[in-house]
Amino acid sequence: MRTEWTITVDHLALKEREEDRRAPPGTNGNAVGMVGPRGAKMTHQEICQHPKKQKFQMYDDDKVLYYTGFLVGSDLFAPLDDFGEPNAGCTIIRVQDEHGRFFTV
Repeated sequence: MRTEWTITVDHLALKEREEDRRAPPGTNGNAVGMVGPRGAKMTHQEICQHPKKQKFQMYDDDKVLYYTGFLVGSDLFAPLDDFGEPNAGCTIIRVQDEHGRFFTV
């Protein structure tokens, strides 16, 4: 199974870019609801409710939190490679383990 992911919080839109708060959800300006990769079979809601979902956070080089979301699958870099790096220059992804602790991939 290919790793699918969704964004649940766009910290960049919330904190830094007032104009992006008005951007429609699921867009580069307000990534909440964005699902990937292109052609993903699951919806935002299905990923959020999946029993094997893992929470992730993506950061830039300065360790500023940009996005939070969930992924389903084994490729823990997928959200970073598909969206975080090309859209916002994110370089770090942290994933939550089964004990609720985040680790850097």
